[in-house]
Amino acid sequence: MQCQDCCWPWTKGTDKDGYGIITTTNAYKEYIVLRVPRIVWEIWHAEPFPTDQHACHECDWASCASPWHIWPGTLQQNRQDCVSKGRHSRGLNTGIHLHPEAFPKGEQHYRAKLTEQQVLHIRELSESGMPSRTLAARYQVSKRAIYCIVHRKTWKHI
Repeated sequence: MQCQDCCWPWTKGTDKDGYGIITTTNAYKEYIVLRVPRIVWEIWHAEPFPTDQHACHECDWASCASPWHIWPGTLQQNRQDCVSKGRHSRGLNTGIHLHPEAFPKGEQHYRAKLTEQQVLHIRELSESGMPSRTLAARYQVSKRAIYCIVHRKTWKHI
């Protein structure tokens, strides 16, 4: 007997969203791509998956192929399930609030060209009237970068 609570990971091909897929041909010898959750549900229940429904997962894992975890639902039901489990990314439930360590800021960001000291100095010089063109040339960044620093669109945390 299989564990009803355990996920069955799909280890073959997946689509861009992580759902298991199978490629086959139809009666006209055209390639078609089928999502594994729908096929698993159809085999398990011995009936066609409702065409107007989505294959929703109890476990919230796209590559799970366990028939106990798949249920047909409307887009609205799937979204309500997402919200009720706290998987939606709005407001304080976004990744940047839940896992700020995964979103490095300032000098810690891999694309940072400036240091915090340089940013503070740019703001001081801008307030004293130095043109953006001059600041951009001095710090080897674009005028747009200077604008964003001065108007706190970037480097907001300092």
